[in-house]
Amino acid sequence: MSSLTQTASTFFPSTTLNITLRNCNMVKFGFDFFEGLDSVQYLDMSSNHLTAAYVGSSIMSSCSNNFCAVEILNLTNNSISTFPTVVFNVDNLQEL
Repeated sequence: MSSLTQTASTFFPSTTLNITLRNCNMVKFGFDFFEGLDSVQYLDMSSNHLTAAYVGSSIMSSCSNNFCAVEILNLTNNSISTFPTVVFNVDNLQEL
Protein backbone atom coordinates (compact mmCIF):
# COMPACT_ATOMS: atom_id res chain seq x y z
CA MET A 1 0.00 0.00 0.00
CA SER A 2 1.65 3.27 -1.01
CA SER A 3 -1.16 5.71 -0.19
CA LEU A 4 -4.64 5.73 1.24
CA THR A 5 -7.25 7.20 -1.05
CA GLN A 6 -10.42 6.21 0.81
CA THR A 7 -11.66 7.35 4.16
CA ALA A 8 -11.35 4.98 7.09
CA SER A 9 -15.11 4.92 7.56
CA THR A 10 -15.41 2.77 4.43
CA PHE A 11 -13.71 -0.14 6.21
CA PHE A 12 -13.66 0.70 9.96
CA PRO A 13 -16.74 1.10 12.17
CA SER A 14 -17.27 4.63 13.48
CA THR A 15 -16.52 3.41 17.02
CA THR A 16 -12.94 2.32 16.20
CA LEU A 17 -10.54 3.38 18.96
CA ASN A 18 -7.17 2.15 17.67
CA ILE A 19 -5.69 2.09 14.18
CA THR A 20 -2.31 0.53 13.45
CA LEU A 21 -0.86 1.14 9.99
CA ARG A 22 2.68 0.15 10.91
CA ASN A 23 5.13 -0.95 8.23
CA CYS A 24 2.68 -0.59 5.34
CA ASN A 25 5.13 1.16 2.98
CA MET A 26 2.99 4.31 3.05
CA VAL A 27 4.48 7.41 1.48
CA LYS A 28 1.41 9.68 1.82
CA PHE A 29 -1.28 10.15 4.39
CA GLY A 30 -4.05 12.74 4.47
CA PHE A 31 -5.65 13.35 7.83
CA ASP A 32 -9.05 13.62 6.16
CA PHE A 33 -8.73 9.83 6.18
CA PHE A 34 -10.49 10.01 9.57
CA GLU A 35 -13.65 11.51 8.15
CA GLY A 36 -16.58 9.56 9.57
CA LEU A 37 -14.72 8.20 12.59
CA ASP A 38 -15.72 9.62 15.94
CA SER A 39 -13.43 8.12 18.52
CA VAL A 40 -9.97 7.11 17.24
CA GLN A 41 -7.64 7.65 20.18
CA TYR A 42 -4.51 5.77 19.07
CA LEU A 43 -2.91 5.99 15.65
CA ASP A 44 0.30 4.15 14.80
CA MET A 45 1.83 4.97 11.41
CA SER A 46 5.37 4.02 12.43
CA SER A 47 7.93 2.36 10.16
CA ASN A 48 6.60 3.71 6.88
CA HIS A 49 8.12 6.05 4.29
CA LEU A 50 6.38 9.26 5.33
CA THR A 51 8.36 12.46 4.79
CA ALA A 52 5.76 14.89 6.13
CA ALA A 53 3.19 14.69 8.89
CA TYR A 54 0.50 15.16 6.27
CA VAL A 55 0.21 15.08 2.52
CA GLY A 56 -2.80 16.09 0.48
CA SER A 57 -5.34 17.55 2.85
CA SER A 58 -4.17 19.68 5.72
CA ILE A 59 -4.86 18.52 9.23
CA MET A 60 -7.04 21.53 10.02
CA SER A 61 -6.76 24.99 11.46
CA SER A 62 -9.24 24.10 14.17
CA CYS A 63 -10.47 20.76 15.41
CA SER A 64 -13.10 20.40 12.74
CA ASN A 65 -12.44 16.79 11.82
CA ASN A 66 -12.08 13.59 13.79
CA PHE A 67 -8.31 13.72 14.01
CA CYS A 68 -8.87 15.84 17.12
CA ALA A 69 -9.83 12.78 19.17
CA VAL A 70 -6.36 11.23 18.75
CA GLU A 71 -4.49 10.98 22.05
CA ILE A 72 -1.44 9.01 20.89
CA LEU A 73 0.14 9.48 17.46
CA ASN A 74 3.12 7.25 16.66
CA LEU A 75 5.18 8.39 13.67
CA THR A 76 8.52 6.83 14.66
CA ASN A 77 10.83 5.33 12.04
CA ASN A 78 9.71 7.60 9.22
CA SER A 79 11.65 10.34 7.44
CA ILE A 80 9.50 13.27 8.48
CA SER A 81 11.25 16.56 7.81
CA THR A 82 8.30 18.96 8.15
CA PHE A 83 5.70 18.99 10.84
CA PRO A 84 2.80 21.46 10.90
CA THR A 85 2.56 23.34 14.18
CA VAL A 86 -1.22 22.93 14.17
CA VAL A 87 -0.71 19.33 15.34
CA PHE A 88 0.32 20.75 18.69
CA ASN A 89 -3.08 22.45 18.97
CA VAL A 90 -4.94 19.13 19.07
CA ASP A 91 -6.37 19.25 22.59
CA ASN A 92 -6.48 15.51 23.21
CA LEU A 93 -2.97 14.74 21.91
CA GLN A 94 -0.96 13.42 24.84
CA GLU A 95 1.89 11.60 23.12
CA LEU A 96 3.62 12.23 19.83
